[in-house]
Amino acid sequence: MSPARWAVGLARVRFDFDRQNARGVELHRGASPRHTLDRLRAVAHRTSTPPGGRDSRIVEEVVHREDTGAGVGELRQRL
Repeated sequence: MSPARWAVGLARVRFDFDRQNARGVELHRGASPRHTLDRLRAVAHRTSTPPGGRDSRIVEEVVHREDTGAGVGELRQRL
């Protein structure tokens, strides 16, 4: 996704990141949990990254890792 497309999508939801994420989930969710898993496996080999510099990878690896860990019931420790 290009930076411009991302920004337009964010503007469409009035800069509400939760709404933007919810729309993304609905867009990519499969018809069943199994179908969703199959779709994720089909793109697991990709090496593309989000727009931004090398420093943005820290956000992807640390912050979003915390987000996904909470979603699967992992205990989190505050930094």
